[in-house]
Amino acid sequence: MINIDEKMYITKEVNAIVIAYAKEVLLKNFLMEFCFYKPEKVYKKKSKNITALLRTMSYYNGDKPPEEEQLEVIDMVSEFLEKLNKTEMMSLNFLVLNETYIEQFREFEINGENYDENDNLKEETYKFGRYLAQRIYWQDNSGLKSEVFQYFINLTEIFSSENDLSLVDKYSTDSILDLIKLYTKK
Repeated sequence: MINIDEKMYITKEVNAIVIAYAKEVLLKNFLMEFCFYKPEKVYKKKSKNITALLRTMSYYNGDKPPEEEQLEVIDMVSEFLEKLNKTEMMSLNFLVLNETYIEQFREFEINGENYDENDNLKEETYKFGRYLAQRIYWQDNSGLKSEVFQYFINLTEIFSSENDLSLVDKYSTDSILDLIKLYTKK
């Protein structure tokens, strides 16, 4: 980030680095905790290490699980996010805004205080950038914190539906780890 005259500039490179960190470290840590009882011992590839929550969520294949499991997911996501420091949370803000960029722009067009359809592209880009910056730096007031929370709730449902755990065997761990690699790639 670059400060010039009290304005914050996020370069493409800085944005890419922050998002890569969020995916390769934070998202990976979350998915490992979601999938394995002992993520640090996943190399043993024992199927008993796969969490009951992942198995249950996988069973429902993208549908909403029973309320008890939904509450368990909510608790897990809450605990994970509470453990993060300010910098880690900031990188997740960047990740979520990046993943929902089109929705963010639509929201800006509808609710953006300074949006004017008569602006030229440069003015519109500047205003949209300011809109995103406000969402990042005042996340509590902008609703971004709840969007990050919802992102992780949705992630558990989507990730679970992509794992076929109807038969859990010695290859299940490898399959889960491969899927985690796909999710956390740049």
